[in-house]
Amino acid sequence: MKAIFVFLLLFLSCLCYSQFTAKNKLETKNAIYASGVKWMDASSDTLHKNKYEHTIDFYVAGFNKEGKNIWQKVFDKGCNFSRSSELIERGDFIYGMYETSCENNRAGEGFRTSFLLKMDSVGNIVNEKKLDSTFYGYSSFFFANDFIFILFYSDKLKLVKYNYDFELVENVTDSITMQFLYESKVFTTKKGYLAIGKFENLKQVNNKINTRMLGYEFQKPNQVFVKRLDTLSIQHGKMYLTPLPLNEIYQQSVWFQNNSLYFLTSIQNQKKLVNKIYRFDGMKNKLEIVSGGISNNILYFSEAKNGACLYITYREVIFDEREKKVKINPYTLYFIKNGKIMLQYGFKELDNLKSTYFFEFKPDRNAIQILCLNSISNSMEIKYFNLSTSKFEK
Repeated sequence: MKAIFVFLLLFLSCLCYSQFTAKNKLETKNAIYASGVKWMDASSDTLHKNKYEHTIDFYVAGFNKEGKNIWQKVFDKGCNFSRSSELIERGDFIYGMYETSCENNRAGEGFRTSFLLKMDSVGNIVNEKKLDSTFYGYSSFFFANDFIFILFYSDKLKLVKYNYDFELVENVTDSITMQFLYESKVFTTKKGYLAIGKFENLKQVNNKINTRMLGYEFQKPNQVFVKRLDTLSIQHGKMYLTPLPLNEIYQQSVWFQNNSLYFLTSIQNQKKLVNKIYRFDGMKNKLEIVSGGISNNILYFSEAKNGACLYITYREVIFDEREKKVKINPYTLYFIKNGKIMLQYGFKELDNLKSTYFFEFKPDRNAIQILCLNSISNSMEIKYFNLSTSKFEK
């Protein structure tokens, strides 16, 4: 109970002062972009003039390679920002998709609306397209090489295909494509496409949508699969399924590198939650365990040189019952080679609770790049932790 109380105090203290909370970042050759949540001022009316609850908006910010904030755009749609895609680079532009959730609990109404977004490198909105408004919003999306696929929860599952000018190309009816995309995260490989997520009977899903019972059924968690689609086409192709272990829970954390998926699962073991990292080789269609027995949730994972790998666990705020005080376990780096931990380092230097940290392994300098994004000023500091010296570079 004390731990919950302390956590709420810390959360509320951060919330009162926070203005920006970054969720995604994109690094290109000449710039760094971040997107996420912009909190409205505490003094602002939490109800918009259209009476929908409104406390957070979507934002995108651009930084130079030194971390200086050059521009930022806030997208105020009159109701709360809900979720967004990662930003992608295509040509000279950045693309993304975000969703708003318009709710009025007093009137018992609500709906979700999606928007496609295209911006240039200096923050100008080149194109923004409002998509369908539905009760459940979207199930999944995929930015393919030439087209954008979005699977909506409409009166039934509805798959639409847009080009990068945001023109509707096709209403896709192919059931294999829908099952492949359904509640899944999708990636492109040299041999085709990989996805990880649910595989369900679409007729049953459509019945749940019609009765507004989607997500309310009381049952065991759906089994998760790695799904592979051949190279002929993302439509009318043949799909191959590899199930994850039934007694393990997929934690929605997935990383894609060198045609392989890396993802995190958890299992309850003697009243303790234990995590595992799996690798699915998209070229060999092989599922294998990379590391097991991990006690903390993982924020970042990457392959390293010569078959080694590394991962970084989340910072944790805990209440020590014995010492009766709050303790902070820092973000912790684990560098693994041949199944052995070669380096374990706690980033005590990253102690600002008002900052969001993004980690990325840079093989050319054998270092971890750390982007420290301050939620108050929306400013960024860039650090490098060298794996050879186990020290921060000056």
